[in-house]
Amino acid sequence: MLKQFKAGFACLLLLVGVMALKGEGKAPKTVEMAAKQKKVGKEAEKEKKKEEKKKELAKKLDIKIKKVDPLTAQGKQAQKKKKLEGKEPEYDKHVNRVRVDHRHEIVFGQSAFISGGFKIYGQIIQNAIKARFLRVNSEGGVQGKMVRLVTLDDLGEPVAAKKNVEIMMKKHNIDMFLGNMGTRSILAVKPLIEKGEIAMLFPWGGEEQLRSADLKYIVNGLGFVEPQIDYVVDHVVETLRINKIALFHADGDFGKQNAKFALSALAKHDITPVSVGSYNRFTMNIVKTADQIIKSDPKIVLCLATSMPTVKLINHFYESGYYGTKFLGIDSTFLVGEILKSRGIPFNYASYVPDPLKAEYQIVKEYRHDIKRFFPNECPNILGLAYYLHAAIVIEAAQQVDGLITKEAIIEKIEKMQKKDIGGFLVNFDPKTRHAYPLQTTLIKG
Repeated sequence: MLKQFKAGFACLLLLVGVMALKGEGKAPKTVEMAAKQKKVGKEAEKEKKKEEKKKELAKKLDIKIKKVDPLTAQGKQAQKKKKLEGKEPEYDKHVNRVRVDHRHEIVFGQSAFISGGFKIYGQIIQNAIKARFLRVNSEGGVQGKMVRLVTLDDLGEPVAAKKNVEIMMKKHNIDMFLGNMGTRSILAVKPLIEKGEIAMLFPWGGEEQLRSADLKYIVNGLGFVEPQIDYVVDHVVETLRINKIALFHADGDFGKQNAKFALSALAKHDITPVSVGSYNRFTMNIVKTADQIIKSDPKIVLCLATSMPTVKLINHFYESGYYGTKFLGIDSTFLVGEILKSRGIPFNYASYVPDPLKAEYQIVKEYRHDIKRFFPNECPNILGLAYYLHAAIVIEAAQQVDGLITKEAIIEKIEKMQKKDIGGFLVNFDPKTRHAYPLQTTLIKG
């Protein structure tokens, strides 16, 4: 009996052990499944939140586009209400996002430096034109239409500039261009100007062939540097009575042409410069050239360059202990004085337009007011004033047109401007050079 009881008890213990083991095996599986379910639940919740955020963002973007798109009813209403208070659509920056409505807009194209090393000049020109357009639009536009500038970036590359012009012509039916930049880029589209396929209004570039009387679809403003160089050389030799002169210029075609003009102007006074130095316009490395000019010990350096290389040159002179040398520039050096103001370094430059900070002409007052109003981070400068004036001339011509405003109609009205007063500035078109106003040079203290 005892043996049977022990055997039965052992079987019972074994059964309980097996059951216990089975129970222990079951528990981990249940815990693991629960953990997996919890993880799946968290991931699902995460995905749900992501989808909600995407929908919310899409909704916001849709609202934003509707607010600025002039082709939608909401866009038109917002523009009419705000009268274009400096908030232009963002899509002008990229060709694939450009939209043009010729029924309600008078559109001018522009291919310019909007990025890269020379972008500051492109932005100044663009802002000045827009400032004048915004003023006109806030007063009702021209013939009830808003005036607009469509700008595409060409990085200063002629191939890109030509492509930009062709795209705006063929895709968007834009055939009037205002403020295009770069001599080579303008020459790249010269065949289109010659054929009358586009009007090139006030390009920023200097080349003799762009001033041909036969080029009927161009109107010039800035870019003709020779009269400035003559004026600067005469001032140095006759007024300052300095003949120990050095020349500083860029190594491109425009810079070399400027140096050639300066050599010719100095030769009229029987003067040969003590040094002629050029710099690479892309790297803007001026050290070797600056050292070369310093060795010649000039009393004055004529800076036939842009602002930043000129600033580097002047700084290098001062860092090398040469404090007695004077510096004088052409209009493309207009930013030098502002940049070096904190160091108290004197710098003067030539200009075809009045002093943007001091002149009391009505057009200059309007420029100062509008730049402050629409582009408050920009300081008034001669390049901006010149293109504000250019935009004002174009607008004045458009306002005089009876009927359809075309490139031919605008050019015809500009050609007829003789002693035309634009806010105190006289426009006097010269058919021989296609210049809209006389190139009267003055010196401005930077």
